[in-house]
Formats: sequence, structure tokens, C-alpha cells
Amino acid sequence: EEQTLRPLRYLPAAIEFQTLLLKRFNRALDRETALNMTIKDVLKTAPNKQKWREAFEGFKNAWNLGWRFVERFGCLELPKAYKGIVMDESISINFCMPQEKNQGICALALTNYLCTRHNQFVELVYERLLLRGGNMQRIEDRKSVVTTNFFSTAHALSYSLQDKFSPYVAKNCVTFTDDGRIVYDFENAEQYLLDVFFTGKPLVKQMVRMVQYRDDEGAVNTHLFRQKVTQVALSREEQKKILSELGSPAAANKCMRLLETCISFLQATGGSLVQKLDVADLKISDYVKDVLLMDDVIFGSETVKRNMKLKHIDGLFKILRGYTVADVFEAVRPKYKDSLDQKATSIVKDSLRKLNLEVLLPAMQEAIIQYLSEGNMSADGPIHEFLGYMEHDDVYFNDMSWFQHFPKMLLMKNICDVYKVFEDNYSAT
Repeated sequence: EEQTLRPLRYLPAAIEFQTLLLKRFNRALDRETALNMTIKDVLKTAPNKQKWREAFEGFKNAWNLGWRFVERFGCLELPKAYKGIVMDESISINFCMPQEKNQGICALALTNYLCTRHNQFVELVYERLLLRGGNMQRIEDRKSVVTTNFFSTAHALSYSLQDKFSPYVAKNCVTFTDDGRIVYDFENAEQYLLDVFFTGKPLVKQMVRMVQYRDDEGAVNTHLFRQKVTQVALSREEQKKILSELGSPAAANKCMRLLETCISFLQATGGSLVQKLDVADLKISDYVKDVLLMDDVIFGSETVKRNMKLKHIDGLFKILRGYTVADVFEAVRPKYKDSLDQKATSIVKDSLRKLNLEVLLPAMQEAIIQYLSEGNMSADGPIHEFLGYMEHDDVYFNDMSWFQHFPKMLLMKNICDVYKVFEDNYSAT
């Protein structure tokens, strides 16, 4: 059990190394380039070599002491090929920059494990203080929470068994009876540990930014984000007003990148143990300023700055993506891009007035981008089965009355064209 605590002293350095990598390489490299770049390559060209090396040494120690205890991230079991990795300068930087897929899952899972283990032990310390007769209200009041971007060595769980604890026990916690038996004063030993090493340590709240590579399509998974932060749709009037205020794809792209940062932090907040965050009504501008500590941010739209809240991020992100990306389905496999014939097009158009396109279109676009880039799904399957288990307000489309009017004969090979017909006719109304 004590072995699981050994990597926790290196948590601040591990976070620092990931932060340094993200500041330097986020959106600056494609995935292939990053995969071929080792930590040694990075340290050679680092602007502040001592700072980078100290941070890496901490990350390396956290990994090599703690990685063997990491089995999964949330419900995702880690690939066996990654389990035997020993961290050193020959390792690719992909393993050190957090992301919810590929090699990045390792850095994310490691940080999540360290934060979770830290919090478990801090809670145990508070429990021991309570059992020792502490005032419950006073103990609860003394609890503090520090986010990972402020987490320092002073907050980390660090202790010295050989240099401090063992000599103290030998001198103050061991006595001998008249017949030569050894008697240990465990209560005194525990009190020493609490007083010297563990009391007063805060809980840590995860706020880990995810890396994005230049060639990532849909790197931000808004499906996972929607599960964590309740979302509401933007009205068509709000959409038009925001795009009008932004005025250009360049301004919209800048705003979208800011939203990606928010999504990445919110998805990581609380780790896999926190399934829902009660922050939906917080303004995006306040979150950026007070939580992400980003000052003088230019949103490009007064409506976004003054009115948009975290519950609007999903809808806002999608309209900006549609505005800035020439073809949002560029990465989708060709087998899902067959054109509709005239008869099928007429059937799609006839179904328009019966469907809730305000709900259907965003979810349909997201599902196509997220699930159809790999080509694992049959092109001859019905679209309505693919979309039926999409959710809106925690309700499956299959359970919504309007979705019963979705044409059953439409096939996956035409899904991109079906979406385009829906979108064109929705935009025209």
C-alpha cells in the first residue's frame, strides 16, 4: 500500500512537464512528427533547459513509480502494449501529452491516477483526525481544494521514512519490558506522521488541458463533454447574430480554439470519478477569466462574451466549426458519401416538416464526424438505427415522437448527402 504513495510527491513536476509540452507543441505538430520526436530531442532544444529537465525528472519518477498501478482510464482499459513502458528520454513525447485517445491516454490516465490516489489519502488523513477526537465541523472547514494549475510541492504528499520517521520511531515509539519484549507505541508513531507530513494537505481538482495535433479531425470530443456538462441548443437567431458579429472565418476560428480549450479543461475536471459538473450556467467569459486565468481574451462577438454560458458551448462550437471548415466531413470515409437518387431526395424533403431539425442536425453532424472516420460501420445499414441511440437531454432519439418519422429506408452510404439535404432546407427556412 505504501508503494502507491511514493509517486505522489512528483505530481507537481509531472503536471509542470505536461504544461511545458502543451505550451510549446499544442497545435504546432502533426501526430506523426510528434510520434517521431523523443523527449531527448525536446530537452536539447528547450529554452530553459534546467526548468525542463527538472520537470521531466519529476514526470519520469511519477511514471516509473506509479504507472504499474494504473489499469484503466474511466471505463477504458489501457492497451497492454503500453503497460510495460519505462519512462526515459528515448520515449516519444506523444506519451507525455494528455489526450483521450492513442498514446496520449497514458499521460491522462497517469495524472488521473495520481490525483485520485492523492485525494483518497488526504480524505483518510481527515478521517484519522476525526477519529482522534477532532471537531468534525472544524476539520471540514479546514479542507481546501487546489486545482492542478496551482498545485505545488507544498501541496503534494511527501514523506521520509528512512531519514526522519524511522529514527523518530526508534527513539520515541519503542520500549522494552522487563522480560525483554519490544512494545511499539503505534499511536505516537501515527501522530508523528500526521503532524510532520500529512495534516493540512489540500484535495486536488484536475484541470488538465488536452493536446491537439494539427492533423486531428474532431480532436475535441463533444460527445464526452455533453455527458459532463449539461447543454442546451442555441436558437437560430442567436446563431445568426454570433456569426454576423464574428464577420469572418478567421475570427470564428479564433473563438473556436478558445472553446476547445474550455472543453478540454472541463472534460478533465474531476477526472473519471466526476460524471457531472454543476457549472452549466457559468458564463464562458467568467470561466475563461477566473478558472483558466486568461486575461484580455478577444471573443470576437459581444453575444458570446456577454450572454453565452458553458451550457451553450456544444452548440456554439458546432456552428463555428461549420463556418470555419470547408468540409466538416473531410475525414469521413468515402463509402458514406454516396449521392441520393431523386426518389430518395424527395423522401428526405417530405420528412423535413415532421422532424425536429434543431435537435437532429447538431447530433447527426457530431455522430458522422466522430464515428464514421474509421469505416467500421456497414454502409448498407439503416441510418435511423445509427442515429436512434443518439441522446438529447438524456433521452434517446428512438424514444422521441418526432424521430419516428425519420425515413427507415435511408442507408448509411448516403448519410452525408442526407445531412446536406436536411441542412440546406433548414437553412432556407
